[in-house]
Amino acid sequence: MHPSHIARMLASSFLFTAAFPALAQPTLPTTPDSARLAWLRANAYPIETCEPSDSVDDLAFLKEIVGDARIVALGEGTHGTREFFQMKHRITQYLAEEMGFTIFAIEASTPESAKVSDYTVRGLGDSPDDLIRGMYFWTWSTDEVAEMARWMRVFNSGGVGNETKAKHIDFTGFDMQTPDVAQGVAAAFLDAHDPDLAARALATYTESRSWTRGAQGQPSFAVATASLPGHLVAGKRIRYLGHIKTEKLKDGFAGLWFRCDGKEGQLAFDNMADRAPSDTTDWTPVEIVMDCPAETEAAVFGAIMVGEGEAWFDGVSIEIDGTKAEFEGVDLAFDGNAANPDEADAVAGFYLAGAGYEISIDRKTFRAGTGSLHMNGKPVIGPAVGGPAFIDAAKRTTEIKDAFAAKLAEYKTMPGVDAAAADWALHNADIVSQYYRMSAGEITRDECMANNTKWIMDHAPEGAKIILWAHNGHVHRRMGTQGSFLAQMYGADYRVISFATGTGRYTAGASEKTRKRFPGEWLRDHALAAPPPGSIEWHLQAIATGADGKPAMPNFVVNIRDASAADPGSAWLAGADGIVPMRSIGALEQDLQFWPETPSASFDALVYINMTTPARQLKR
Repeated sequence: MHPSHIARMLASSFLFTAAFPALAQPTLPTTPDSARLAWLRANAYPIETCEPSDSVDDLAFLKEIVGDARIVALGEGTHGTREFFQMKHRITQYLAEEMGFTIFAIEASTPESAKVSDYTVRGLGDSPDDLIRGMYFWTWSTDEVAEMARWMRVFNSGGVGNETKAKHIDFTGFDMQTPDVAQGVAAAFLDAHDPDLAARALATYTESRSWTRGAQGQPSFAVATASLPGHLVAGKRIRYLGHIKTEKLKDGFAGLWFRCDGKEGQLAFDNMADRAPSDTTDWTPVEIVMDCPAETEAAVFGAIMVGEGEAWFDGVSIEIDGTKAEFEGVDLAFDGNAANPDEADAVAGFYLAGAGYEISIDRKTFRAGTGSLHMNGKPVIGPAVGGPAFIDAAKRTTEIKDAFAAKLAEYKTMPGVDAAAADWALHNADIVSQYYRMSAGEITRDECMANNTKWIMDHAPEGAKIILWAHNGHVHRRMGTQGSFLAQMYGADYRVISFATGTGRYTAGASEKTRKRFPGEWLRDHALAAPPPGSIEWHLQAIATGADGKPAMPNFVVNIRDASAADPGSAWLAGADGIVPMRSIGALEQDLQFWPETPSASFDALVYINMTTPARQLKR
């Protein structure tokens, strides 16, 4: 991959680091502000239980939060928490029974998810398990999702809450990360009604898939990433410096990188691509000097190696306006933890990634201290995202979709053609195009998911209301997310309910370090980190445990729509004090679990469940 492309990827990437490191200075508060807690309590509604049941009376407050909105997005702070999924079930149940919501759509491949309606709507089969596994995402192959599907089937057949059979709820998806089933749906329709275009489509789909199978989408460079609150560097000059050594590094470089982000995205970025060491070099001093804009709200930094070979990083430090900064919990010295054998090679405070690379502490090659950060290897073999194979596939599959769309009206006039089936087949052709356009770098996954949600709404009966299930990071309103596009499209018709927790465990794919300790156990449960002082969960936990001197309220929902920068109790939620940490864990285990957030700008309500457990995987 060309260095300039690496620069663009890092410059435009979302803040994927897991947390602000705990700072040594200034001293953080030991207890939340009483005005903040009082405001949260005044706007909180207790939840009686997370366990699904016939009764959802304790969720009546949802009418106030949702109002007349037609789209309600249910987020989640991790992709593997049982109680999050159970509460989503209960909220979905309330919205269907009491507020007339008729569509449920999940963050999973579109046609594969729609097949679940064979069980939930059409009443086919004795179990939803195989259909749920067929969505491909292990995150949804859980007892909790299967239990919700079973409730949907009973509801649709006239069960509790729907005895007159006047209501129903469909099951579908809005994602586009796998094209196989979608291309089959599109090709089958064309084969029946337009053999010439069908032959062209089948050839295009077959060739495109054969060209692009493999390791597409994997990182083609090694990277270590950490983050810090933007207020530390906003309006100041930073000097990020260190030493780098390389060995037979070809087709790339090894450098430091630093990025400043604000409300609208990237403000400043440098990864040394034009001046970084390559080939074979001895320890070379390097530095990045950057004037951070006053609007900076978060800073992200680290080390990067592009290409094949080896690189070592040592003697790293950050100066802010000429003063060396110290960050508790971030191993800038790259010395690792020699006192603990299990953690000896852990690079504290940094997120490590790079398919085809080994990244660890090297205790034999270093410039100072007891170790250095070592990156060794080469990119995985396979077509690169944004490379020629995907660009060509995007062009060809989009041409098929456009040709299909141009003849859609004609197809609908043919004898025996169902108009809805024709629309659905075209949508699947668009799913295929989206997959390759995303892989070619022409469009983002979140933009596609928003467009697919709009397609569902546009093709639903008049007055339809939809429930979305996805990660907090997709449904919130931050720029570039699915939720931001939906907020632009639907305005006040779009509501977002996020989910958070204080303590417990979660299911996720294991890191390389964990897999070494537990061979053969890629998917397992992991511990939740304690909420750091100042975080959203830190405040909510005080209410859950009664640490504010009031009665404990273990599970509750806070309506934050009325948070205001002018109100002492809620100004922090509205961003008056800058962005605050909030837990965000995806499909993989994370040591650093908290990301920057501006709560009331992103969400309308916060579901807080103090103690949570791992989601339970379906038996295979």
